[in-house]
Amino acid sequence: MAELIFDNHTHSKHSFDGCEEVFDICRSAIEKGVKGIAITDHCELGVYYLDDWHQQLSELKDEIAAAREQFGDRLDISFGVELGEPTHDPELAAKVLNSFDYDFVLCSIHNVRDTKDFYFLSDTQFDRKKMIDLYFAEQLEMAKQNLFDSFAHLTYAYRYLGHSAGTPEPRDYEELLRELFKTLAQNGKALELNTSGRYRTPQLEMMPTLWEFKLFKECGGEFVTLGSDAHKAEFISGGFDEGKELLKAAGFQYQCFFKNRERKCYKL
Repeated sequence: MAELIFDNHTHSKHSFDGCEEVFDICRSAIEKGVKGIAITDHCELGVYYLDDWHQQLSELKDEIAAAREQFGDRLDISFGVELGEPTHDPELAAKVLNSFDYDFVLCSIHNVRDTKDFYFLSDTQFDRKKMIDLYFAEQLEMAKQNLFDSFAHLTYAYRYLGHSAGTPEPRDYEELLRELFKTLAQNGKALELNTSGRYRTPQLEMMPTLWEFKLFKECGGEFVTLGSDAHKAEFISGGFDEGKELLKAAGFQYQCFFKNRERKCYKL
């Protein structure tokens, strides 16, 4: 039996930072032997909110429907959303989630309240400990808000801040992470292994790392998703061979894929 590959985190031109056509994403996925793909375009709240989110997601939904007509016999295509910073505006988060029948919802934090995305902070001077304290506190808040199917790129901040002097390590937040992971486990939520760090950052690091996944497993975590976070079709399923080995090393046997917000598990 052929190995089953599911990419649960990709972006099309309907993300503010995307450029790819949905059909091109699907063609690339098929060429790479991917079984299922979720297109999870951004809907950012708080600082980076854009008021055309409904139009963009509506167009994405229509294009996915057309792609299913053409590629449905070769590729499972899920209509998803990456809801960024849902804790920054809970009322608007609920409105976004109630506006469409999504197959899959990712939630993520790219910036703490009233602060720039970590992408823009790598070369600036600020209190790194204070910023990471706020970051992990908001991560826990998002876990408890419980709006998602999978919790995206837990260690996103380190993609840009790295592990330089003055930046606390995730291990320094073990007690908080245990609470976060137990929350995910109790709610039956998945933790994403985001492989984009293997080709998008100098650290060449998965997000999160083996240590966090082992801790998630220890805290009762059962479900994981793989996501390339590809903003270009060529990066679909990038780093997945290594990612699967990481998840197996952490003790996980299954990967998840979602349709109609329902989880299906497949052998890694």
